[in-house]
Amino acid sequence: MHAAGKSKSDVKVVEDRPRGFLGRFVRTAMVVVIILYVATLLISRTDGFRYMVEERLKERTGAELNLGKVQMNMGMDLVLRDLAGPDLPERAVPGFQVERMTFRWSVPRFFQRGRVPLSRIVIEGADIRLVRNGEGRWQPAAFVEPVDVLSDWAGMVVPAPPRSPAEPRADDRSTDDALSEEIDVFRRETAYVIRETDIRWEEHDGTVLAALRNVRLDMTPLRVPPRDLQHVWLRVESGRTADGRTFRDLQVELAIHDQQATLLGRSVDWGSD
Repeated sequence: MHAAGKSKSDVKVVEDRPRGFLGRFVRTAMVVVIILYVATLLISRTDGFRYMVEERLKERTGAELNLGKVQMNMGMDLVLRDLAGPDLPERAVPGFQVERMTFRWSVPRFFQRGRVPLSRIVIEGADIRLVRNGEGRWQPAAFVEPVDVLSDWAGMVVPAPPRSPAEPRADDRSTDDALSEEIDVFRRETAYVIRETDIRWEEHDGTVLAALRNVRLDMTPLRVPPRDLQHVWLRVESGRTADGRTFRDLQVELAIHDQQATLLGRSVDWGSD
C-alpha cells in the first residue's frame, strides 16, 4: 500500500510557481520603469515642458525670463540652456544670460523627511548685469542678494545701494564684518558650482562701476560630526572695484557653519589689469 502524499514532481511544480510569478513581476516592473524613463526623457524635450519650467522659474524669481531649451539628460538631471531676462530699464538688453544651468537630484532624499532633494546646481557661462535704476536700486532684484554675498566673500568694494543714515555703506565695512553676516542665500545641503561667469555693476547708461570677470565657485556641503559645514572656494580671474582698483587671480577659501563664514585663506594680485 502506497503512502498518501505529493510526488517529487508535484512539489517541484508548487515551489516553482512563486518563483515564476516573482520573475514575471520583476520583468514587468523593469519594463514599466524603462517606459517611464524613456517617456520622461521625451516629454522633457517638448515645448509644453519648457513652458512649465519657464513659468515655475518666473514664480520663484519674480522676474520675466526667457528659456531657450530644457531637457532631462540620461542621468535625469534637469538641464536649462539659453536662459535670459529680464530686460534692463531703459536698455534693450537682458539683465542676465546663462548658457547652461544644471539641476542634479538625489533620489534617496525624496524619501527622507526634511531633506532637500536638490543635490547640486551648476551654472556655466553666465553674464549678470546689475544696473542702478532711477531710485538708485539694483535691477534685476532677484540677483542682488546672491551677488552681494559673492562680492563680500571676495572682499571687494562695490557701489553702495540706497541706505538710511543709520546704515553703514557697503564700502565702509571691513572684510571681517562682511563675512560675519548671516548667510542664508544658499541651501546648506546643496552643492553649487559656477563656471565662466561675469558680473558687472552698471549705471543705466551702460557705464561700468565695478566688475568681476570669470568667476568660478565651488561650494560643497560637508558633514564633520557633530557639525554640518559648507566649504567655499571662490576664484576670480580679474576685476575692478568701485574705488577704481584692479586685481587679478583672486582666490578665497571659506568654511561656513551656522550661516557664519570663517576665512581660511585669501590671495589676490592688486594693481594689474
